[in-house]
Amino acid sequence: MLETKITVPPNLGKALEALKPEELRRVIAKGMVRGTLLISRRIEKERFTGTGPFAVSLHRLGIGKGDNHGYRGGNARRSITASPQANIVGDAVQTSIGSNVSYVKAHEFGFKGRVNVKSYTRSASKLGVLNRKGQLSKKSAEKLKGVLARRGMNSITVRAHKAKINIPERAMIRTGIKEHIVTIYRETQRELTSAMKRQ
Repeated sequence: MLETKITVPPNLGKALEALKPEELRRVIAKGMVRGTLLISRRIEKERFTGTGPFAVSLHRLGIGKGDNHGYRGGNARRSITASPQANIVGDAVQTSIGSNVSYVKAHEFGFKGRVNVKSYTRSASKLGVLNRKGQLSKKSAEKLKGVLARRGMNSITVRAHKAKINIPERAMIRTGIKEHIVTIYRETQRELTSAMKRQ
């Protein structure tokens, strides 16, 4: 969890003492929720747009060209949300930014391991795609396409299997929060100043 400490300018310090503790926490919470929402929008725009793939060091997850990542990239961007209200625990006020899309978590924190792949149908026109180990050569793919064509088939069924996956840690969300954390500070100060004017 990333934390930020909000320091109160000296000119507001004594004035804030006039606020009841629960009112002070409510005002801080309001500013933090607004700041978190603004940061989440910046993360969507800066970290989840553009045509990828991007270098891991850029901390971005873009939309791929002509593959399933084009669809996924849009889903990832739309899934970035800020907590609609702050969680107040004692004197601490917490807000969050995250995603409910599973592969965003895999790209944010990285993932290395095996995953289950369901059975699926592959079109004969897509059979020339190689994996990194070159398990299906172009020549073999052409041969297989010929066999399928002679049998009047235009696709094959790939059985369910386990696939080895290695997704590097991109930290798109955490990087965006670190870059814009001052937004929470600014919005909270704005709310505090506004509350003092109402006193």
